[in-house]
Amino acid sequence: MAGKVAAILALAANAMQSTVAEPLISPDLFHHTVGLFQEAYNTAYEKAGIDEMLAKMPVDDAKKFMNEQYKAVDAHIPPSVWEAYSDAQIQATQAKGTIYTYATKAYEEADQRAKAAVHYIESWLPQTRKGMIAASLGGLVMFTLWMTLVIYIQYRILCFGCGIVYKIIWLFWCGICCCRLCRSKKVSKTAPAKGKAAAKEKAKAKASNEKPASNGAAKAAPTATKKK
Repeated sequence: MAGKVAAILALAANAMQSTVAEPLISPDLFHHTVGLFQEAYNTAYEKAGIDEMLAKMPVDDAKKFMNEQYKAVDAHIPPSVWEAYSDAQIQATQAKGTIYTYATKAYEEADQRAKAAVHYIESWLPQTRKGMIAASLGGLVMFTLWMTLVIYIQYRILCFGCGIVYKIIWLFWCGICCCRLCRSKKVSKTAPAKGKAAAKEKAKAKASNEKPASNGAAKAAPTATKKK
C-alpha cells in the first residue's frame, strides 16, 4: 500500500514538473508582426506592378550617362584622394566589425542576466505559473512593457471608477442633503433680518410722514401772525 502511494506521489510530482505554462508574451509576437508587414508590403508591391514600371523606365540609359559622368570626374581626381577613400573604407569596415563584436558580447551578457532575473522571479511563483516569462532579454523586455501597459490601464479604470463613486456620493450628500440643511439655515438667518428691515422701513415711513406735517404747521404759523 505504501509503495502504491509513493508511486502516485511520484507521478503527481512528475506531472507538476512537466506542466510548464506558456509565455504570456514573447519576442515572437514582434517577429510575427514584422513578418506580417513584410508580406503586406510584398503583396502591395506585386499588385501595383512596380517591377513592370521599372522595366519600362530607361534605367540602362541613365546608368550609361552616370558612368560617363563618373569617368569624366575620375580623370580630374588625383590618385591620393582615391587612396585616402579606400583607406577610409577599410577603417570603416574595421570599426563596424569591432562595434558588432562588442555589441554581440554586450547582448550575450545582458541575455544571461535577463535569464537569471527570469529564473529568480519564477522561483517566487507557483509551479503552474513558471514559464510565463520567456527566458531571454527580449522576453523580459516584452513582459515588462506588457505588464506596465496592463497596470496603467487598470490604474486608469480604477481612477474612473473612483471618480464616478465620488460624484455619486457628492450628488447624494451635497446636492440633496447638505443643500436642504444650508437652505434651512439661510431661511432661519434671513427671517430676523427681514423683520428688522421691515421695522426700519416702517420707521422711515413714519419719519417721512411726520416731516411734511411739521413743515405744514410751521408754514401755517407765519401766516397767522401776518393776519394779526
